[in-house]
Amino acid sequence: MVVHDIDNPEVAVCYPSETLTECLEQAGFALTKVEYGNWRGNASPQFQDTLVLKKVNRLPDDFDPDVYLKLNEDLRVQGNINAFWHYEVYGRKEGRRCR
Repeated sequence: MVVHDIDNPEVAVCYPSETLTECLEQAGFALTKVEYGNWRGNASPQFQDTLVLKKVNRLPDDFDPDVYLKLNEDLRVQGNINAFWHYEVYGRKEGRRCR
């Protein structure tokens, strides 16, 4: 899989498909489709592959932000913490209780 630098289209980095898929999963995305050989939007002979991603909701079905903040007092006392965001980004990895 080749990934182009959006700021410098002449630069590309190659990754094994397994590595890219693993990175996407760790970031909370699921690879739903790969479209091969799409045009870059002009009539040039350059082709590119397109990845279609879907953001995976990794919150438990019964996630309650108030309960999460009550169980994690350090977050509650900080104030203005988005419990949904915190759990997805940090809480799960840190092993924080959410119920």
